[in-house]
Amino acid sequence: MYSPELQSKLTLLRQKVADNSITTEELKEAAALLRQERRGAVQNAAKRRATARASVKSADDLIAELEQS
Repeated sequence: MYSPELQSKLTLLRQKVADNSITTEELKEAAALLRQERRGAVQNAAKRRATARASVKSADDLIAELEQS
């Protein structure tokens, strides 16, 4: 999720696009901000998947637990 500061900055840039008053530098800045946030989301999702994989027991572990009971 975008921070409130980033949301307001993106809103301002969207208004400039609508008015056709945005500069090339501002467009580059907006693209960089969006990419940075998306990259962070991808990294967080990868961490969640790795954690989920680590918490799943293997079939051998489950059989060993049954044999101990």
